Amino acid sequence: MMALQLLVPVITYQAGNADKLIDNVTGIAKYLAADVHALVHVPDFPPVASALGNMMLDVPSMVRDVKTDCRARARVLVEVIGQALAGQKLQFRTTEVVCFPPEFGDVTAVHARYHDLVVVDLDTSASAPGAAEAIIFGSGKPTLLVSDKVEKIDFGHVMIAWDGTRAASRAVTDAAHFLQRATKVTVATVTEEKQLPSDDPNARLVDYLSRWGIPAQTINVGGGRFNPVAKLLQDKARELGAGLLVMGGFGHSRVRDFVLGGATNGILKDLQVPALLSH
Repeated sequence: MMALQLLVPVITYQAGNADKLIDNVTGIAKYLAADVHALVHVPDFPPVASALGNMMLDVPSMVRDVKTDCRARARVLVEVIGQALAGQKLQFRTTEVVCFPPEFGDVTAVHARYHDLVVVDLDTSASAPGAAEAIIFGSGKPTLLVSDKVEKIDFGHVMIAWDGTRAASRAVTDAAHFLQRATKVTVATVTEEKQLPSDDPNARLVDYLSRWGIPAQTINVGGGRFNPVAKLLQDKARELGAGLLVMGGFGHSRVRDFVLGGATNGILKDLQVPALLSH
């Protein structure tokens, strides 16, 4: 049986990935017994149109220096990840992509289609939430968002944000590997936010999970009318001690400009608990 395939975008430009990414990625890979593919981003930049600007600043030389620094930073990071995974019988490989920084999310989304899960560190740079958005909505695969704010990843207790929608259903299916390993699963529904199905979707999900041998409990999270849903869900997850929030990624698009749902936008802007999003 093939191991799960984990894709990790490695951002090297500006601040780049923090050392915490090493602990997060290796911990997740060991937990899921997953092979790891590091997709290393080396930034490219458009040429300067002004010949005078090139003469005064030597832009080509500056670009070469940036790329050299980024490759050196990536080399150290991936070497440490490889060392941490050594002896685990897990495959580890790297691929370098050179592209303009705003395009990295879309490039990663294409690579992600040939993997089972993408792990995105939201604390890498100001562009990380935008890249994560492109991956969530463009890859067709689940995206696990992590943050340096979480000292230790523990997926023993998983909380599902459930409203009976297609996106939430997709997220539950995509989270199967986490749900089957969890010691506790909580199905949480935010009330007072919108009209919910009248056929008791919480009980139906609990019944569905039980047929997978996954016992779950349900809770209602009040206050949806007056409080941001992302904050309510993350506060409740932290209160219950849940180490993973599973939810559907919600957004509209006719071209490529997404109007994000409130909960999705809130998670991307202020991640407090590791979250697995699917669209």
